[in-house]
Amino acid sequence: MKRVYICAPLSDNPNQDVIEAVRFGEYAMKECCAAPVVPHFHILMVNPKNDKETEQRKLANFSFLWMVDELWVFGDSWTDEMMEEISRAEMLKIPIKYHSDNKVKSILKKYGGILNEQCYK
Repeated sequence: MKRVYICAPLSDNPNQDVIEAVRFGEYAMKECCAAPVVPHFHILMVNPKNDKETEQRKLANFSFLWMVDELWVFGDSWTDEMMEEISRAEMLKIPIKYHSDNKVKSILKKYGGILNEQCYK
């Protein structure tokens, strides 16, 4: 199974960003038979107002790049952190797959929540 790094925005609304990243991971797993690596979970473990913890989170995220087969970029607008992830993936010669805003909207519409009811049937 291909391991894919989910590269998506992290904004001032980290709870929503985590939910969307989970949806992207669900798409990767269910429709593409890929094992998603979702670095957004790290935001839940640190204080985003603490520079040292933010730097530790970024380093933890970047460390995942060494173990993935591809980087999947979601959306047409990229944050500085996303651009750094893309740059590091390029340096490591990791293939990059881009998902446009239209694809993102389609994924978010299809996978409407973290807890997919199919998992519990």
